[in-house]
Amino acid sequence: MWECGSCGCKNPDEGNYCANCGNVRIGKYGIKLYQIVVNKSQYDQLVSSKNNLSRENMRLKKELEGTVGYKVKKIWKNLKGNDSTSETIGGIFVVIVIIAIVGWLGSFIFTWCMTKKLAVQEVNGKYGIGYNNEELLVKAMYDSISSKPIGNHWKLYDKKKNLIGVAYVTDSVQRVVEPAYTDVRKVGNDVAILGKQDENGSEYNLFVQGILKNKQPYKKIEYPSYSIDDAKVFVAEKKDKKEVLLDKYGNVISPDYDYFRIKGDSVILAKKTSDKYPYIRYELYDYDGAKLKIGEICDISSFSDKVAWAMLSESDYRNDVYSVIDNKGNVLFKRKSKYRGVENFSEGIGWWKSQSGSTDKWTAVDKSGKDLFEIEAKNLIVYPYTMGVAPVEKGSSYKDSKLGFVDKQGKTIIPFVYTKASSYLLYFDKDSLMLVSKDGVKGKLHRNGTFTPNK
Repeated sequence: MWECGSCGCKNPDEGNYCANCGNVRIGKYGIKLYQIVVNKSQYDQLVSSKNNLSRENMRLKKELEGTVGYKVKKIWKNLKGNDSTSETIGGIFVVIVIIAIVGWLGSFIFTWCMTKKLAVQEVNGKYGIGYNNEELLVKAMYDSISSKPIGNHWKLYDKKKNLIGVAYVTDSVQRVVEPAYTDVRKVGNDVAILGKQDENGSEYNLFVQGILKNKQPYKKIEYPSYSIDDAKVFVAEKKDKKEVLLDKYGNVISPDYDYFRIKGDSVILAKKTSDKYPYIRYELYDYDGAKLKIGEICDISSFSDKVAWAMLSESDYRNDVYSVIDNKGNVLFKRKSKYRGVENFSEGIGWWKSQSGSTDKWTAVDKSGKDLFEIEAKNLIVYPYTMGVAPVEKGSSYKDSKLGFVDKQGKTIIPFVYTKASSYLLYFDKDSLMLVSKDGVKGKLHRNGTFTPNK
């Protein structure tokens, strides 16, 4: 007989559960190890842990069997068999495998060590570029050279004149732009923008693989891509302050414009003066330098979410008619707004002002042209969506407006009890926080609606 440690009930030796309370008896073959008694749920947990441990052991065994060492050992064992002849064959096989691996590693290390590397070389106090002092690809005649290249370019310095140049160096091509510049604006694998600045202003030149590409210097050269190596088009300002587009070889590929603006979403905006009303017109180019088929337009917002609000004609401009266009120049749909009231798209939704008067009405619309919902209030201002909600201001006057947030169905998610702490930072940052004020106290509003005053 054994006694239950929980209720004291006497139970037969062959039983593992208490007949009275159901607690489990711990001990193999009915032997009480520590007089420990646990309930059934605890016992089930122990069994589950044992099963999980068994599964983990099986997984580790499979991983071991998948390793190279285990497989080689298994092959050797199979080859060896049970007699001395097989064992000899297996041993020879393994030796061959080991010799092959060692030979491959040795060849790799030898090749790596023997590969020639370009580096800055010093000769009699001057510096050049080459594999060693006797194999110079750029003569040692410069006061200093950058220790490492940027792409294929090395910076060259004339310390006495405080000037800088670049050397484009590969095994097959070596071209030097002598130190005659004051500014290396940007360099990459093949392209470099170098400039001079003095009391008369600044001028810049575009070099491709060390070759000057523009026929005349420009007041500035910019590019819309994130990396200069990815740039297929450049924006250049001429001395007469007109701007043109250059291709990656320095060729002018556009007429003169008043200016270019990079509008985001792979679109470049070109502004020009017109002799027709409205007297400012715009044309659009992509990042390859190709003009979009939409032609001249009269007004346009910034591109966001790969679309923008635009007034396409003089008639649209006079009647406050906006079209939504994509970054290829396609017209998606139109809306007639009140007092040119539109707000940029974000997260697939934009805004257009459908009513103005004693109360304002703004309508949310998606990129297919479907109106989603309306918000109506006095002195109503809406902003682009951020993390699934849109900041909205409303109140008896603009001065007394309160800030709240609505979701993509127009439902108020965060109440209208806040005010803007900044005129332009109405979006949640990477930590889901936005700077706002509440009752005159600045703080951070979390996307979940929690407000934390600044310390």
